[in-house]
Amino acid sequence: MLVNLQFKSTRDIYVFEENQEYFMTPLPSHPKYNLLNGIKSKICSTDSIAGVYSSYSASWFKNSINSYTDHTVDETIDGYDLKTGKPIKVILDTWDSLFGIDYSRNYGVADNIEQVLERFDKVINNPENKCVISYNTIEKSEQEPEMGWRWHKWGTYIGTQEPQCEYLYDEEDIERVICFHIYQVVPKV
Repeated sequence: MLVNLQFKSTRDIYVFEENQEYFMTPLPSHPKYNLLNGIKSKICSTDSIAGVYSSYSASWFKNSINSYTDHTVDETIDGYDLKTGKPIKVILDTWDSLFGIDYSRNYGVADNIEQVLERFDKVINNPENKCVISYNTIEKSEQEPEMGWRWHKWGTYIGTQEPQCEYLYDEEDIERVICFHIYQVVPKV
């Protein structure tokens, strides 16, 4: 089940409103960014989906969960069985135990957040799971001709477009993708 996080501190958390959506970012220099003046129950939620957060980067968001909420990320979860929605704790020596299940890592690349919600439907609707989804948008127009965003570094692509090149910059028909990460969270004690 997706969890709507409550941020306890506003230190280093900035948001801006564009198209009635909140986005988390660590870049306070942008003219549209405003420092929060208190806890907001819908901080960073997008498309009115509780537990889905657009962020600057997955690792930055994980640190924000651990530092600024009453939850912490369970870093032992490496993926999910898509048939049952159950989390998988993977240790390198146990890869053989994944045989026969519909295993998916807890991060990857998609065309949009709807594809992530559809693929991980049993994960996010399993009441035993407490998770949040973080994603960031990668725009082709923001890529450099050399040393830009590459497909293979960000996990499995679950979208419907057909990548032809190593770099997003070189793709003829793909303008943007999202990188996502699903975090299993547990309340702090």
